[in-house]
Amino acid sequence: MVVTIKDIAKEANVSIATVSRYINQNGYVGIESALKVKEAIKKLGYKTKNTVNTTSKLNLIEVDFPKINNPFYS
Repeated sequence: MVVTIKDIAKEANVSIATVSRYINQNGYVGIESALKVKEAIKKLGYKTKNTVNTTSKLNLIEVDFPKINNPFYS
């Protein structure tokens, strides 16, 4: 069975947003809620998805010019 953040939220009796903020370490999560979420994650055996090399993202922009020798484009 795949454990989702909805399952964790239900087990910890907190909102899905709270679980998401806890997992992503993004935004404020109260100490009490964090402890509930941490215990629910441990109890249910939640594993994050494996992402392949998330630190090496390419940001590319492709620009197509109809005629490269046109002075308007330079």
